[in-house]
Amino acid sequence: MSVGGIFPIFCTVDVSSEFLTTFLLQAHEPMRDGYVDEFGMECVILRSPDLTTVKERTAIPTSGEFPEALITPFPNWTAQQVHDYLQLHGPGTKVHTRDFVIIDARSLQDYTCEIADRTIKFSDTKSMRHIGNELKTARATFRDSILQLVNFDISNMDIEEAQVSAQGGVSMTGETEESRKKDLEGDTWAETVLRSGKVVRD
Repeated sequence: MSVGGIFPIFCTVDVSSEFLTTFLLQAHEPMRDGYVDEFGMECVILRSPDLTTVKERTAIPTSGEFPEALITPFPNWTAQQVHDYLQLHGPGTKVHTRDFVIIDARSLQDYTCEIADRTIKFSDTKSMRHIGNELKTARATFRDSILQLVNFDISNMDIEEAQVSAQGGVSMTGETEESRKKDLEGDTWAETVLRSGKVVRD
């Protein structure tokens, strides 16, 4: 698990089982490529506004196990609404309250998502007096979404760096094609789905 808890995925639109399968497989590619271990990548697709019901991560799909389609409990919520909700209802739960992902209407079109990070604001670097929090967001590919949250969580990268490195306004590591080729010898179900872009059910 990440330092701050399980990363929450807020779907602000209804999404199909196939779409969630694609998101989860692509979001966990960095784990299969060895960039981060399984526990650092834990995320949960929120199906209820009751955050106390979150006990464990959402399982990574397999050829015989798929996530159910989702009717959003957060219709058209903005990043600020999500942030405020997490600050009010997240403390004391297993959900990360600072970093999160939003799957929105744009996600259904271009397979990107919104990533968000709440940073602490200080008056200056000398006194380090805390003067509040600041929410910042960026767009990311599905593959980079959770990986970027891990970087934010361990202070390996801030969201400004993600924005600067973004291509076409979308944060990506630029290693997608090469990383996908590395493990294709076994031609596993997940790799086949990622390569073809189609979810094939056994």
